[in-house]
Amino acid sequence: MAEWRHRGSVSRNGYTVGMDFQEIPQQDGSIDVIAGGKRLVCVVCGGTHFHERNSLLNTRAATFFRFDWANKEAANFICAQCGYIFWFMT
Repeated sequence: MAEWRHRGSVSRNGYTVGMDFQEIPQQDGSIDVIAGGKRLVCVVCGGTHFHERNSLLNTRAATFFRFDWANKEAANFICAQCGYIFWFMT
């Protein structure tokens, strides 16, 4: 069964950043991803299966003052075939 996940919208200079993701689990533990209504396809190898992780977008100031927890986060989709990483603001 497909699972819809909204990553939230962030306003930047009058533009809204963020989109809805549909993640479709596969038997091998990877996922197919629909991002913004389009199937995510790797630009390097053409693969359509991905693994997901989240990453912090560290800034020097936050790290200096030990406020890394306050940094923004990005969703990463990693191609299961070649390892290329897609980054999406959340």
